[in-house]
Amino acid sequence: MERCACVVLCGGVFSSAESVCAADLRVVLLGRTGCGKSSTGNTILGVSAFQTDVSPLSVTQQCETACATVEGRTVQVIDTPGFFDTSLSAQDVCVEVGRCVILSAPGPHAFLLVLQPGRLTSEQRDALDWLSAVFGPRALKHTLLILTWADQLGGKPAKTFLRESEELWEFTMKCEGGFHALDNTKSSQEREQVNINYHIINTYI
Repeated sequence: MERCACVVLCGGVFSSAESVCAADLRVVLLGRTGCGKSSTGNTILGVSAFQTDVSPLSVTQQCETACATVEGRTVQVIDTPGFFDTSLSAQDVCVEVGRCVILSAPGPHAFLLVLQPGRLTSEQRDALDWLSAVFGPRALKHTLLILTWADQLGGKPAKTFLRESEELWEFTMKCEGGFHALDNTKSSQEREQVNINYHIINTYI
């Protein structure tokens, strides 16, 4: 597997999306701080393109993008600051997420809304409304819910877990691209990369 281009920060020098990579598949990672967005991006690409850390503060402070060749396709992932980031103002987060549109020109194929197991917070409940407001109502048709830390489900199918909470299942159904459970642990990363890319490619390409 080969990286095609480097990680690019929105705050750095950037002339056009073509200078990053001409991608067959462009996906944008969205979610709140600490949910595993950067790890998900690394799993999709099969390389450690994005910094990851266990911290209450967002590791991703600016929009970042990276590309890799996966199964003969060029895949571009745009990582964004967390929803309601603990160190950035809401305005700063909106500005950074808005900039990801430039990085994903001529437009992303999919938004991956990353969520870890647990009860929905008020911020997460508002996330889809926020997504529609920023990217337009059609964005939900291209939104795939990614449930991270799937190894913590103890073998329980993701659908069973999601349906245990009426609120969580209703939230999931608003993501019209469906859902995918992802185990980001090192031992299963290669298998998960194949599974999630197959899901995304067959849904959006």
